Amino acid sequence: MAKDNSWRESMPRTFRWLDKLQLEAAGGLVGGALHIVPTTCAKGKPPQADTAALPADCAERIEAALQSDRWCGRGGHMLKIDDYYFLLLPVSKFDTSAPQKGRQIGLDAAGRLADFKFEHVVICASELDPLAIFDGLVMGLYDMKFDYTSIACGKDKDEEGVTLPSKVQILGETSSAQIERTYELAQAVLIARTLQDSPPNWLTPERMADFSAEVAAELNIACKVLGPEELRKLGMGSYLSVAQGSSNTPRMIVLEVKGKDPRRKVVLAGKGVTFDSGGISLKPGGGMADMKYDMSGAAAVIGTMCFLAKEQPPTTVIGLIGAVENMPSGEATRPGDIVTAMNNTSIEVLNTDAEGRLVLADVLCYAVKHYQPQLIIDVATLTGAVLHALGHNGAGLMSNDRKSAELVLKSSSAVGEPLWQLPLWPELKKETKGTYADLQNITAPGVKAQTITAAWFLEHFVNATPWVHLDVAGTAWDCKATGYPPKGSCAFGLRTMAAVCHSLGTS
Repeated sequence: MAKDNSWRESMPRTFRWLDKLQLEAAGGLVGGALHIVPTTCAKGKPPQADTAALPADCAERIEAALQSDRWCGRGGHMLKIDDYYFLLLPVSKFDTSAPQKGRQIGLDAAGRLADFKFEHVVICASELDPLAIFDGLVMGLYDMKFDYTSIACGKDKDEEGVTLPSKVQILGETSSAQIERTYELAQAVLIARTLQDSPPNWLTPERMADFSAEVAAELNIACKVLGPEELRKLGMGSYLSVAQGSSNTPRMIVLEVKGKDPRRKVVLAGKGVTFDSGGISLKPGGGMADMKYDMSGAAAVIGTMCFLAKEQPPTTVIGLIGAVENMPSGEATRPGDIVTAMNNTSIEVLNTDAEGRLVLADVLCYAVKHYQPQLIIDVATLTGAVLHALGHNGAGLMSNDRKSAELVLKSSSAVGEPLWQLPLWPELKKETKGTYADLQNITAPGVKAQTITAAWFLEHFVNATPWVHLDVAGTAWDCKATGYPPKGSCAFGLRTMAAVCHSLGTS
């Protein structure tokens, strides 16, 4: 397949819409526009609209209409008052964070826009952050249904679909700087989600590297791509073992955004398995198509770097992406093979479907050796076991450093990306020790707590560097948390990593 001419040509309709969208603060109500208003609907009580940002007379008329219309709070309620249209949407009753509830309002609003054709939308909120609602609106309007062959053949993309507004205004307590930051975050989320949803026959490791390099050149991000020979010279035998069975050769992508204090460094490491068949330890056929999402950690890191490039972070941030495809063939790594990581640790590969930790082992070694960072955060769809622990409503966090874990947890709470810390029980560390090598990539069959033992495996490669591991296997796609699209990609982890990188200047 021919390469696309530009990374922008790979982006869906929503990204091109966002590129042209007028997003600004509103001075008041706008005639003929659709005004989105969050509304609390408690059982046995009349709905209460969040009208604090609205003129008093308009607020009174909305409240009166709610009393008389007997709306039950489901699906949204449309009101027309004079020349103003109001879409009242119920706030989630689940006890989640305010950013999640705000994004859910935006997602619900996007779903209703299919019923209307408004060129102008005004988000009106005070109890919830109107910018979180905008974030959800963009996520809800995102649509990846376009033909990738048009990229190769030069055809025009299909622009049919929901009528997208040309202008969105924010009526609430926001500054122009906050609006701009939210806009840039929405762009970064779209980049990450596009990569996640891309089919694996298009998004190979090589194309992920090409895409990253093109984005980096436009955003003034320093970029370096290491190919198979360079990885071999570095001694990354663990990483390369995962790639052996595929005709698509691996790439390690290195992105760097200079911080205000270049002496301090943070590394964000992302698992970028563009397709995971399981290798010789082949996965069952049912659901294997979802394994295109096994690069979701990499997508979140790339998106985070794009966002950080727009406004200089306090510290220098390095994004490391291990892009690789895990396939079975006569050349593939076998169960029982022993490979050697960059730090000379020998690893017995007992299961080739536990490949993410083999990739990240060498990526983490590279981070420690070449950057000596003050903090490493890795994000990966690492274990199916994390779903048994936390389901699809939150991701697992494990760390070797209490202060770093607290910082990430605090940041995740602020941005509405639910995390739960799992303990690194010291008794489980010994379960990663190998019989015929230093380590083994899975534990004995009777050992449980596979999410924790996988983290212990990774911990071996960070030395004493403060490190936080995020296992997002349950939240990277088809996330069931409030404020996330129920199907497909969601860029989970991006907002948290961005918040952590910005907060380090004040911590």
